[in-house]
Amino acid sequence: PFAAVGDTLLGTVQSTIFGAIASYMALKGNPFGAILWMVALGIIYIWSYTWMPFAYKQGVNLVTSMSSKLNALTDSATLLGVTVVGALIPTVITLKIPLIFRAGKVSMKLQDIFNQIMPSLLPVLLVAFIYWLLDRKHMNSTRATWFVLVLAIILFNLKIVA
Repeated sequence: PFAAVGDTLLGTVQSTIFGAIASYMALKGNPFGAILWMVALGIIYIWSYTWMPFAYKQGVNLVTSMSSKLNALTDSATLLGVTVVGALIPTVITLKIPLIFRAGKVSMKLQDIFNQIMPSLLPVLLVAFIYWLLDRKHMNSTRATWFVLVLAIILFNLKIVA
């Protein structure tokens, strides 16, 4: 009965958070990110195996007596994971539009207009588009990745994105 909470907290959320931090560090050329991720996963596995006998013995009693606290803990951990991934969007994903509008002697870069509205608006819109794709029927992460890859190649060759 405790597996659903344990899997969410230990198997998914923490791995996602530490993986996102490690990948960002690796993108910046810091090898400590991979070491951090491996150490964090090692600690998670040791901690989960240490507490597994307790959770197995308590079973249903633990879940029924602490159900409201476990739900709050799971919701908090999920919110933390979404916040970390959301904070990494503008720093990891880049999308630039090199289009320039000219009217007489005045020229405006479309990228500057988007940045004045909201910095990193385009990466956030791209991620929102991908989430929208994943919500569609018959669309999975592999198909969405291929779709975005092909779309990026086409838009780059048309000089719409850089």
